[in-house]
Formats: sequence, C-alpha cells, structure tokens
Amino acid sequence: MFEASFTRRWMASQQERGVSVARFAHAPFYPGDYQMNIEVLQARSFVVVVVLSFFLSGVVDATAQTSDRNLKNVRGTNPTLLIGTVCSGTFEVLGSRSDRDHGAFKIEFFEAEDLLRVSHSSKLGYVAYRDSLNGKAVLDSSGPAPTLQVEGNKMTFVTGLGSKWDIVIKDGGTLVGTADPRAMPGRRNWEVANVDGKCTAGFHSAERAK
Repeated sequence: MFEASFTRRWMASQQERGVSVARFAHAPFYPGDYQMNIEVLQARSFVVVVVLSFFLSGVVDATAQTSDRNLKNVRGTNPTLLIGTVCSGTFEVLGSRSDRDHGAFKIEFFEAEDLLRVSHSSKLGYVAYRDSLNGKAVLDSSGPAPTLQVEGNKMTFVTGLGSKWDIVIKDGGTLVGTADPRAMPGRRNWEVANVDGKCTAGFHSAERAK
C-alpha cells in the first residue's frame, strides 16, 4: 500500500513538471529505488548543511570583528558607528559681519591603523556659508586631521591647518561645537566660531542601526 501510494505521488509530481509518465504507468516499483532516493536526499541535505554552516560562521565572525573593533583613540562609543560618517555645515562668529568669520565645512570619519581618523575640508567667507546652506559649497581639503580624540559623542581634533575643533554629535545626527583658529599662522587674534551641521551615517553605522 505504501509503495503504491509513493508511486502515485511521484507520478503526479512528474506530471506537474510536464514530464510524460505514460511509460511509468505500468512499471513495477522496487523498494530499493525508494531507499536509494532517500540516501541521495540525505547526502544532498548533508552537503547543504555543511555549506550553510561554513557561510554563516564566516558572517558571524565578520560581524563580531566589526562590532568588537577597538580603536585606540575612541572611548565610550562603538567606533563602527562613526566609520564612514560624513558631517557638513557652517561656522560663524555670532554678531560678526566680517567675511573671515563665516564659512562652510565638511568632515568625514574613517579607520586607519587601529585609529579613528577624520578628514577636513572648509572654505572661508559669506559665499561658502551661503552656498553650504543651499548644498552647493565648494570646499578646500586640509587632509586628515593629525589628531582626533573621541569620548562618547564628544570629539576633539586639530585640522591640518592648525584649527582646533570641539564638536558633539547629538541624536538624529545634529552636530554642534566650536572651531578655534587661533593656533593657525596669522590668526592669533581671530575669534572662536560656532559650528552647526548635520551628519549622515556611513555604511557601518547604517547597518548597525537596523
């Protein structure tokens, strides 16, 4: 009874696939054939399990390495949340009408040699300030900052030009802080500017947020 039932199910499946089963209609069923099919299915299932286990172990290892990454200059936060993050905005000395006290900036975080690094671009002047508000600012790069220290959501770095930045990235990606240009050549008497901007999460931080 079991053999006949198995044969009918098999023939029905072949018909659904468009395979002619007329030549099998009166063919005898051999228990050995059923046993062989079971053994083949078991072997294929074993191969699939091995392949999936190997693949998933690689994914888990890669995730662990990413989430457990420890960068020397980062404390109080997961550095993978910052790698690839880009922040842009404006800076100005409140109340000043001087062209030099206004401008635009962009910074981008990346990893290098077990350190979180930040590259900096900026432009002085009302034109850059206004263009940044319209999303059209053309900036000059000062390259990677020589120093960067991160404590939670607070960061301090000195740009390649010598300007010292103290910033905070708040929930939602809002950036606030100050830019102090007084260590730069010829700017000892300049004033500290207020910094305002917005940060866009990079690849790693976007994946971690899911």
